[in-house]
Amino acid sequence: EPASAARERAQADLARLRGLLLELGSLAEAAGALAAHLGDSLAVSYLSDDFSEAQEARQALAGVGALCATLRRTAADTQEWAAGIDGDLPGLTFC
Repeated sequence: EPASAARERAQADLARLRGLLLELGSLAEAAGALAAHLGDSLAVSYLSDDFSEAQEARQALAGVGALCATLRRTAADTQEWAAGIDGDLPGLTFC
């Protein structure tokens, strides 16, 4: 494969990676907000037989929210890393 074709493919892959990372960050943020909203909406009477089950569900939702926050930070870190790739490398241009 000629070097120019490999560079073009690499540039296209990098552009797609950036787009996917942006999407990942947005989805993780939305999922975290949804989990937080669901957790806040989970209201069960202390007298209810389902209280312990509701508490377990609330803990699970908190875990999902924390995971989503981690995903968002990871996506942001990866975006920063990808942005740090030297655009002045011979033959490499950014879209």
